[in-house]
Amino acid sequence: MRLIKTPALVITLSLMAVACAGDAGEGGGKDSGGADAADGGEEGSADGGATGADGSADGTDGTDGTDGADGADGTDGVDGTDGTDGTDGADGTDGADGTADGADGGAGGEVLFTDTFEDVALSGGDYTARGVGCDNWVLSPYSASGYDPYMGEYAYWVDGGLLRGAAGEFTSVDPLPAPAGGRQMLYLTGYATHAEGSPSGYFNLRDDLVAVEAERSYTLDLALGRRAGFPDGELAVYLYALAEVEADSPFTELVMPISDLPEGGFASARLELDPPDSFAGRPLVVRILLFLHGVYGYTTFAVDNVVISAVEAPAN
Repeated sequence: MRLIKTPALVITLSLMAVACAGDAGEGGGKDSGGADAADGGEEGSADGGATGADGSADGTDGTDGTDGADGADGTDGVDGTDGTDGTDGADGTDGADGTADGADGGAGGEVLFTDTFEDVALSGGDYTARGVGCDNWVLSPYSASGYDPYMGEYAYWVDGGLLRGAAGEFTSVDPLPAPAGGRQMLYLTGYATHAEGSPSGYFNLRDDLVAVEAERSYTLDLALGRRAGFPDGELAVYLYALAEVEADSPFTELVMPISDLPEGGFASARLELDPPDSFAGRPLVVRILLFLHGVYGYTTFAVDNVVISAVEAPAN
C-alpha cells in the first residue's frame, strides 16, 4: 500500500544523581597553665631585742630578742582549663536519585490497548499457526510457488501465530528477557527457496479496537525479538489512521533488518502519530510485517508487550 508518512518522535530522559558529603574537622583547644606563684613569705623581723643600755658599772647585760617566724609559702597558681574539642562537621546529604524514563517506561497518557499474548496457554516450545489464538490480530499470510526461467523452481510463504519460547531460542524463557515478559509472544515466520524478490506477510490489529479521536496524538510501544539462529530478512511496523482509501492513510513506520535485534533477546520500539482531526472516528491500525527480502531458507521474529496510548494534542 502507499502510505503518507508523518514523522515519529522518540523522547528519552536521562538519569541524574547528585550527592554531596562533608565532615568538618575537630578543633581542640590548648592547655593554658597558670604559673606557680613564687614563695610569698620572707623571714620575719631581725633580732628584736637590743642590748640594754649600760647601767652602772656592775649592771647585767640585757637578753637577746627572739628571731621572727618564717613567712608562709605562696599558693600555687591554678592550671588553665583545656580548650573544648571542635564539633565534627555534619555529613553531607545524599543527592536524590534521578528518574529514568526509557522507551520501555511507556509514553504516559491514557492507555487504550495492551496485548501480552498470554491469554491462550501453550506448553514450552509449542506454537500455533495461521493466526490461531491471536484474537486481537488478523493474519494476512503469503504463499507462492512456481517456476521462473531465471530462478527455476521457487517457493515462498509467510505464516504466524502464538509462540511459547523454549530453551536455546532466547536468553531466558521464564520469563522472556526484558523488555518482553511472561512466557508467550506473537511471531511471524517465513521460508524462501531463493533470495530474490521481497514477498511478505503481516498481522494487522483488528480495526474495531481503537478509534481515532480529534485533538489526540497516539504512541505505540512494543518489544521486538530475534530467535537465536535466525538473522535474515527484514521486519516493519506501521502505525496509521485508516482512511477510506487505505493508500491515503497518514502513518508512521519502522523498518529494520532482523539482524539488528539482539540475538536471543528483545529491543524496545516506539512509534508516534498525530493524525489530522478529520480522521476522528476512523480506526487506528497497527501492522507488523515480515519481508523475505534476502532470505534463503527460514527466518522469524517475535513481538511482545504491545501498548497503545494517547495524549491531548492541539487541533490540526
